[in-house]
Order: sequence, then C-alpha cells, then structure tokens
Amino acid sequence: MLRPDARQSAPPLPASPDDADLARPPATAGAPPPTPSPALLSAWTAAQRATAEAVVHADDVPWALPYPPQQLFPFLPPPPPPPLSPDGHGVQRPPCLVGGADVSFPASGGAAGVATLTIHHWPSGVLLYSRSVDVVVTAPYVPGFLAFREVPSVLALLAAYAADVGIAPAGADPPPAGAANAGGAPTAGEAGGCPPPPALGPYLDVLLCDGNGVLHPRGAGMACAVGVAAGLPTVGVAKQLVGVDGLSRDAVATAAAAADDAAAAVPLVGASGVLRGAAYMGAVAAGRRRGGGPVPAPGETPATAAAAAAAAAGTVPPPPTPHPRLARPVYVSVGHRVSLATALPLVASVCPTRVPAPIRTADAHSRAALRGERVTVCEAAALAAVAGGGGGLEVAAVAARARRRGSTG
Repeated sequence: MLRPDARQSAPPLPASPDDADLARPPATAGAPPPTPSPALLSAWTAAQRATAEAVVHADDVPWALPYPPQQLFPFLPPPPPPPLSPDGHGVQRPPCLVGGADVSFPASGGAAGVATLTIHHWPSGVLLYSRSVDVVVTAPYVPGFLAFREVPSVLALLAAYAADVGIAPAGADPPPAGAANAGGAPTAGEAGGCPPPPALGPYLDVLLCDGNGVLHPRGAGMACAVGVAAGLPTVGVAKQLVGVDGLSRDAVATAAAAADDAAAAVPLVGASGVLRGAAYMGAVAAGRRRGGGPVPAPGETPATAAAAAAAAAGTVPPPPTPHPRLARPVYVSVGHRVSLATALPLVASVCPTRVPAPIRTADAHSRAALRGERVTVCEAAALAAVAGGGGGLEVAAVAARARRRGSTG
C-alpha cells in the first residue's frame, strides 16, 4: 500500500524525578559532546527497538526499476507487482530523484560539523541540488547509535530542501509525536529536537544514507531512523560491516570467494538464516575522491554519455554492467519502504566508484565546506519539471551548462 507521507514516531519519555540523569549539558562547538549516561543509552535502545518495529521492509513507493533485480543479483527475491491504477493498469515509473546525505567533522574533533544533502537525477546522474549547513551535534559517536548523532541534521536538511523547492510546511499543527504508539521512547529526531520535514512527494524518490539500515544490532540503523521519522523511502549504504547475527568480514570474504566470478554482490545471511542485506562488490575503485581531492562542479555527472542522452530523450538506459570487484565492498540494507530487491540494483546503478554518487558528492561537498569552499546547487526549474513527470530537456540543459563550465576552467 502506497503511503506518500508514512511518518511514524514515538512519544517523548514522560518527565519524572527518575529521569534527571537523562539530561545532558549542551554541547559546544569546540568540545566533543558529553558521554551519554547508562540511562540515556537505555532510552536510545528502546527508541531503536520501536523504530525497528515501524520499518517497512517491502517496496512502498510509486516507482520501480525498469529491469528485474535477478538480472544482476540472482539471490534476490522478485519484487511484488506494481500497484494498479483505477483502470486496472500497472502504475510504474522509474525513480527520478535520488538523494544522498552525509555529515562530516574536522579531524580536530569537536561537536561542530557540516551536513550536506544532494539530489541527483536518475539515470543520468546529473546533480540538481546540493546544500550544506553547519551543525553542532549533541551526541557523541557511540557504535550502534549513530542515528542519535546525525539524524537531526539530516531531518533539518530535508526541511531546508522542502523550503528551497517551494513545499510549504503543513498548515495545521502535527499530531503529538507517537500518538499511535503511546508509551514509547523518543526517536532519534525527537532526541535532537528536530521535527519531521514536510512530505517531499515526487521531489525525492529515495534517500541513500551513509550508514546502516536493518543491518544493525537492533535492526534500526541510521537509514531506518531517517526513513521512519520522515516517512521517506531510504536505503542504508555502509562502508563498514557491523557484526550482526554472526556476520563478519571473514564470512563475507569466504562467500565472495565461493561466488561465481561474475557475481557483483553476495547475500549477507546471518546465523539465524535471515537475509540482512548484501555486500556490493561491483563498483570501480579507480578515481575515488578523498577528503582533500577536487570538489565536483555544480551539475557534474558521473554518468556515461549514453545515460545523459537517455535522460534528455526521456528514455531509460540498460541495467548497469558489473565491474571488477572491489577489495572493500559497501554494505547495502533496507532503510524504510524500499525492499532489498530494489535497493541493491538501485545502489549498483549509481555506483561509478565504490560509494554511490549521491553520498560521494555529499561527502565531498561537506568536506569542502569544512575547508571554507562551500558548494550550493539548486536547479529549481529542473527539479520541478522532473517532479512533475518530465524534465529531460531541463536536466540536459543543466548537464550542458556544467560541461561548458568545465571546458572554460
């Protein structure tokens, strides 16, 4: 069932004398956030369990990839058929706007950092939006609890994006957080004092998060927290494997060695027999940017000329071709409202390098902002045209402008 604004949340913890040790002094930009108390970690754990119960593992989106996932990844189950329109025909379009979010911090440490949201056109890869904001996080990095450090910044970015493309906040006051799930713990967004953003609808088909989804000790990584808080389709793409259900890097290496040479990914099946995600190994490592490397220009596309031409013509290119394996895969898992059968081929289609282009660009721009080289892109006309069901010519014009800028230095 399609839910364009499927927000779910949990209520804040009730105030009581016993909750005094949940309070933390505010973080300052120059100092790292204080270490969370055992009581706060317990509250975070309860919040993650509530989030895990709210995650939608099946496809709950108005789009579908134009090729079957088994064409690239035979171990994936087939996705369900698309929903039907009132006249009984299948309603199916490809994804058009794919986002990436990243939060970066200076090597010197502290609570101050930069959060960046990018939106790329699919399938051309043309960058249509990038915005970076300065943030001061209120939680330290604690393994397994990244969401409580970074999700409030991502929710703020999504709200800024909604404002930039002209989506007004809801006129009426939202219902109390978690009204349908009384007695729960605060979500990652609520813990950071950040309300959910307005519904983005066709202005963002899916958000790729630089962190885990259900591939997490409590089944609720950062991608799940963002998706449930914002009602947004999300996918987790992590660079490090979390030890869940007996999974380990050695086990992944063994599975990769045993797989067919043409396999671009291996399933991450835990000791319980549950499919937790996939290790994607099919991207090309060459050309990967690091923190001090060049910043992608506004409108830069990592796509091939054929994909850009297809975007201008309003057609869809063939599925991506697996490339030589990476020594270090990325780990893909369900975030919210996107099945693994859809998430994995989608990630493969936007991976010209090890890291998916939307996340890689967000990382490059956030690190550039830390160096004082802020990049801002808002191709409002192209975004509106694509969200309206077209936009091929507008996207091609953005790409052409980028090429001209590149040719003139």
